[in-house]
Amino acid sequence: MQRACDVDWSAHRQRWQQWWAGELERPLVILYRNDPWPQRPTWWSHQLGAVPDTVGPDEIAAAFADRLTTQWYCGDQYPHVWIDYGPGVVAAALGGTLHADGSTTWFGPGIHADTSLAEIALPALGGPWWDRVQAVTQACITRLGTTAVVGHTDLGGGLDILASLRGTDDLLYDCMDQPEQIERLAPQITERWWQAYLAQAAIIEPAGMGTTPWAPIWSPGRCYMLQCDFAYMISPDHFARFVLPDLASLCARLDHGFYHLDGKGQLPHLDLLLSLTDLKGVQWIPGDGNPDAADPCWWPVLRRIRESGKLVQIFTTASRALRLAREQPTDGFVLALHNDLEGIDDDCAVALIRQEAERYRRG
Repeated sequence: MQRACDVDWSAHRQRWQQWWAGELERPLVILYRNDPWPQRPTWWSHQLGAVPDTVGPDEIAAAFADRLTTQWYCGDQYPHVWIDYGPGVVAAALGGTLHADGSTTWFGPGIHADTSLAEIALPALGGPWWDRVQAVTQACITRLGTTAVVGHTDLGGGLDILASLRGTDDLLYDCMDQPEQIERLAPQITERWWQAYLAQAAIIEPAGMGTTPWAPIWSPGRCYMLQCDFAYMISPDHFARFVLPDLASLCARLDHGFYHLDGKGQLPHLDLLLSLTDLKGVQWIPGDGNPDAADPCWWPVLRRIRESGKLVQIFTTASRALRLAREQPTDGFVLALHNDLEGIDDDCAVALIRQEAERYRRG
C-alpha cells in the first residue's frame, strides 16, 4: 500500500487510458484504508453544506489535505478529494434551497415553491451555495497541487434537479399531465448542468490531474457519473422521452460518461441506456436490501452490460470479487473493494483478484 505522496501518477494514467480503450486485460481493482484521523476538526462533515459559514474554503482545503495523510492506497486506487454539497447541488444554484444536517443533504423548491410547472423560469446559474462550491474547489486545487485529483461536485441528474425544484410527487403527476412542460424544461436544465460542469472544469483541469466524480472512476479527459434517480419511478417510455435525450447530449460532450444505475427499479431502462453510443459504462448499484453487486444473481446483468461493449463499475467485497474473477470475465470492470479476507492483507487481496482474473482470461 502507498501513501498519497508515493503514488506513481504516470503509471496510473497509463493503466486507466488502457482500460478506457479496452486494452487492459484485467479489471482495475481499487482499495484504500483510513488510519485514525487525530486532527479531525470539530466542524468536519463529509456533507459540506453542514459546515458552518465561519469555516472558510482554505480551512476546508487544509482539512482535506490533512485527511489525505492518513490514507493508504492499494491496487489501482488514487488519491482524490470530493467536494460534497449534496446530490444535485445544481438545484441550489437554480433558485432552490439547500438543507444539510451533517448526515444527509436535500434540496427544496426555493423561489419556485409557489410557481406552476408552466411558469417555472430557470435563472442563470449562481447564488451563494454555488459560489461556495467553486471557492472550496479552488482552495483544494491550490492546496493539493499534484498530490491528488479534486473531484467534480455532485451536480445531480436532470429530472432529479427538476424534482427538487418542483417536488417529486408533483413531478410524477406532471409526467402524465404536463409532459410538454417537462420537455420544455429538461433541455434547459441540461444546459445549466453543462455550464456547471464547465465552471468546475475551469478550476480543476489546469492542475493536469485528470477528472473524477464522486464515484471511483478517473479519466485523463472529462468524465462524470451521470444519473437520474427519479427514473426508478417512471416507465421506459417516459425514460426514453424525458431522460435519454439529456444523457445522450451530455455523453456526446464528455470524454467518458458513465451512468449510475441505482436499484432494481432502473433495470427496465438498461436496454435504452446500452443503446447510447457515447455512453462508456454503467455503475451497477443493486440498492438497499438486495444482494451484493457481485452476487451471482446479478451476473446476467453484468454480462449484458459488458456484451454491449460498455464498461462496468461495482462496489463489492474482496471475497465476492474473487469468486466473480474465477467464474466470469472481469476485464472492463472497476472493482471497488472492502477487504473481508481474513488473514490476508490488502495488497495480497488485490494480487489474488488480479491472478484469478488472468487465470480465467487464459482459460
